[in-house]
This record gives sequence, structure tokens and C-alpha cells, in this order.
Amino acid sequence: MYVYVLLLLSCLPYPKATTNCQQILAQDKNYSVTSTLMSGIRIIPSYSPSDSLRAQTADIHFNPNNPRQNFVNVKVSHYVLAGQTIHLICNFSIPQNKPFYSLKWFHYKEEIYRLIPGADRDLRTMVFKSETYNIDVFNSKMISGSEHVLVMKQIQRHHSGLYKCQVTEDFPPFAFSEAASRMTVMVLPSQHPIITGIKPSPYLPGDRVNINCTSRRSYPAPTLVWYLNNKQAERWMLSPFVTEVDPDGLESSSLGLIFLVLPDHFRGPDRTLTVSCQAVMPSVQGEQMQLERRLILGHLMTGAGWGYHESWSGSNPTILIRQEFTCLILRILST
Repeated sequence: MYVYVLLLLSCLPYPKATTNCQQILAQDKNYSVTSTLMSGIRIIPSYSPSDSLRAQTADIHFNPNNPRQNFVNVKVSHYVLAGQTIHLICNFSIPQNKPFYSLKWFHYKEEIYRLIPGADRDLRTMVFKSETYNIDVFNSKMISGSEHVLVMKQIQRHHSGLYKCQVTEDFPPFAFSEAASRMTVMVLPSQHPIITGIKPSPYLPGDRVNINCTSRRSYPAPTLVWYLNNKQAERWMLSPFVTEVDPDGLESSSLGLIFLVLPDHFRGPDRTLTVSCQAVMPSVQGEQMQLERRLILGHLMTGAGWGYHESWSGSNPTILIRQEFTCLILRILST
């Protein structure tokens, strides 16, 4: 059983529309919405089915008893970097390969792009809010009979949110189907994690370590991980803090490390006590962003002090120097 809703079509060339631009559209309510998050998204300048299938998807699946069997599937990168060019994919199915009247893209409820294949050339493609959304009109197009790609350049933080694709049929009852998926524009921390609370002299057995690691001004806030002698710290050693949000929306996170120093904590030939704090950001193009601050808290050797080391690291164990990490970011932004 279907529920029909009266909607007003926009006054654009439409062979089946009446002169006053009104049509009765039937929106099928007999569906369920599912959302699946898959890892390994790779953002590339040209469309690749094998890569797009790894994106975050949100599908509208209609009831199997519905003879129309329409569905829409949106594939959007879950995380992107500010300044990046992104590709949003809308895959849809219309029964018996019938044509569609229009395909629209929305950011939340705001329409940003419209394609009407049957319209005159100057009205076939329309872009809205061009001062806010930098849409590549030339490369935003149908890439198959049932798949459309929307290309957006120079993504910024305010572009985060829900993107919806809506497809309207070109035959009675002129129903439309839609699906949406969420994208987050990520801001990386501008510096390494900061470790505070260190006492001025080297730590020795019997001393109490009570230090904090803070990563400032990123979005989203990174996951902080403490390591003691290259082994992840046990849960009872950790003291979490509430994430702080700046007025501009950037987030800062902190995590404390508390334990009593024992002789067994001094490892290796130099009998060294080492701690490190990693700030782990979500992965982009399969590259996990990790910023690390490492400290040598003490040695069981005469005259030894403490020091620190900082590094960027990628998804593999190899430590990257800052210049190499910068090249990694530039490579992502250039795709």
C-alpha cells in the first residue's frame, strides 16, 4: 500500500509537466534505512568502483514486494582533509531501466546541485550556493546509466555533515528515492602532544610518575595512547579527562599516566625508563595520522638524565620525519 503526497515541481522544462508546473509525486513510505561503515576508503581523482565500495554508505532498501524495486546508494569518504578534492557517488536503480527526471544533491536540507537530463542545455545542470560550495561542474556528471559523481574542491570545515542524493522518476507516479551519508572534514593538530607534570630530576625506583599528555586544537579530537617502554600502558595507569571544545569548534584532549616506578621498569642494556604518548587521528586514504612525543624519564646509570624525542609516524612502524609527513599530506590533498 502506498501513501501519496502532493509536491510542487520546480518550473523547469519537463515534457510531462502541466503548464502550472504541478505534479502529483508519490513517495513510497514502505522502506527501511540502513547504514554501513567500511574501512580502507581511498580518495582518487577518477572514479573507481573497487575503491568507492569501501566508502561509508547509507542505502534506502525498498520492500521486496514492491514491484518498482527502486533504491539509492550514496558513497562518501568518512574523513577528508581540509583543502582536499572529494568525489561523492550516487548509485541508483530504476525498474526496467526507465529514465529519471532529475538527480539532486543536498547538504543537509540545502540543495547544492541539480541535473535534469531532458532539459535544455543551459538548464540541464544547475549549481546552488556557489559562494559556499566549490563544485567542479565539468567533472560532476553521470559516469554510467545509473551512477553520478559530484566533485567538490577545496573542502573546508563547514562542509562537514550529511550529503543526500535524491532521484526522481520520469514516469507516473513520479516518485523520488533518496539516501544520505555523512562526511567529516578533519583538522590535524598543529603540533605534537604536550607532556606536562615531569619532575626536574630523573625518576628512580620508588618515585611516583603523574604526568599528562595533551593534544590541542584539532577536529575531531585524537585518541591518546600512552606507552611504557614501548608497551601500551595498562588501563589502571590511565586518568582520562573531558575533551575541551574551543569557541571555533576545535577540540583538545588529555590523558594522564600515573604509576609507581619499580626496578623492573628500567629496561634494555642502558636500564632506561621510557614513556611515549601518541595522538592518533582517523585514517585518510589508508594512512593513519599519528603524532608522537617520547620521553626518557630516567636511567639506572650514574650521570644519566632524561630527554625527549618527537616524531610523526604513518600506518607502518617506520618513523617519519616532519618533512616526510608534510609530503604525505600534500599527496593526499593533490588527489
